[in-house]
Parts: sequence; structure tokens; C-alpha cells
Amino acid sequence: MTYNCPICQKPGLEDFTLKPIVCPQCNSDLKGFLLINSTNKETKSKIRKLVLFFTSSIIVFLGVFLTIYFSVHNNSQSTDVKDLNATDSIYYYKNYISKLQKDINSRIDKMSHFNYIVKPGDNLSSIAQFFYNDWRLYKIIEKDNHLSEGQLLIPKDTLKISLKQE
Repeated sequence: MTYNCPICQKPGLEDFTLKPIVCPQCNSDLKGFLLINSTNKETKSKIRKLVLFFTSSIIVFLGVFLTIYFSVHNNSQSTDVKDLNATDSIYYYKNYISKLQKDINSRIDKMSHFNYIVKPGDNLSSIAQFFYNDWRLYKIIEKDNHLSEGQLLIPKDTLKISLKQE
């Protein structure tokens, strides 16, 4: 099969997308078309691989999500959810959310402090602003960690941050 030159449109060329050819009519070097063709094949291959990867990821995610959803749904049905009708469900879910909020609050109350790892650019004032919403409370962090006034923080150091108990 013969091809037309993409430059001068004269017929009689071999396939210039498979090997380097110079057009005998216009003396055009057609190596660029060889490169373009090889790039298109590589790009298409990469796109196919990406599509396959994302499709597989979505399928795995959906599988995990549905497994978790149905396991939680089946566990909740084993309690008193089975007996609820449509009007009771709003009341049930309000109570359920209220129980969850109480559980979360009780867990927070039990936690009086935790460790914070210093990042580059951190200082006591910025950390106090973040945790206490007041930069002036940096003295609490300074006292809890036995730091001297004006002591520099080194990234990756660990600070104990005390939470206010209400």
C-alpha cells in the first residue's frame, strides 16, 4: 500500500509512520510523523492503563463501601429498627444521633491531653492559636512541656497539648 506525502500530497510513499522516510518529490524528512505515531501509541496505552486502574479502584471502593454499609445496616436492623414505621424513624434517628454525640463527648472528656509533633515554622503562639483559639495561651504549652521562655521549637519535637476540661 502506498501513502501520500503529508507535506506535498504526492502519492507513492511507504508507510512513514513505521520507519523514517524522506519524500523523493519534496525532500521532506518525515521522521517527525514516526515520532508522533509512536507517541500516540504510548499515550493510548497509558490512557488504557489509567482507565483500567481507575475502573478497578472504583469497583474495589464500591465493594468495600457496600460491604461496610450492609454490615452496619444489618447490625442496626437487629435492634429495634425492624419495628419502626416511617413516622418513628425520624424520632429514632434523632435519638441515635443524640446517643452518638454523648458517646463522642464522653470520649473527648476522657482525653485530657495528646501529643503534637512540631512542624517547620511552628511556634508556641501559632500552636496556642490553633488549639485554644488564643495565641496568648502559649504559656500553657510552655508550662506543660517545661520549656523556658523564648525557647525555639525544633521540627519533629513532640509537645504535650492539654485540653480544657469543662
